[in-house]
Amino acid sequence: TELRTQDDFDVRTVAKINILDHRGRLTELCGTQDGSRQLQARLSSPECSEEEKQLLYEEVLPTIRTHMEDKYGNYVVQKMLLHGTREQVKGIAEEMKGNYRNLANQLFGCFVLQTALDVLDEEDRLIAAAELQSHVMACVNHQH
Repeated sequence: TELRTQDDFDVRTVAKINILDHRGRLTELCGTQDGSRQLQARLSSPECSEEEKQLLYEEVLPTIRTHMEDKYGNYVVQKMLLHGTREQVKGIAEEMKGNYRNLANQLFGCFVLQTALDVLDEEDRLIAAAELQSHVMACVNHQH
């Protein structure tokens, strides 16, 4: 299925794209406005298969920290957290370890962190809290 441009964007139509058709390009698509919106729509669609989610996860995971802080990629990571399998969410949480404070203070990363805190299991939320604990006032006073 062809990627559509912003001018031709319709969530119902875009949700029908198949992530598998874009194998090898998913990391690139995360960083573009049109690609990000289309991946988000597909991930939110009940028609998105586990195979599609797994392919996206596998292609994006090596560079996921970059996407967490990216203007467009952060939205894809948030959808991956919301719609991914338990194992995928756990893998994303592993990539976030040691980076929670940075995410909290970053313009787009803070949105990923907020979503993660909503969906992570208690163990991973405690890890995030421990990393942020000694920096609470700095985070509160930070613009993001």
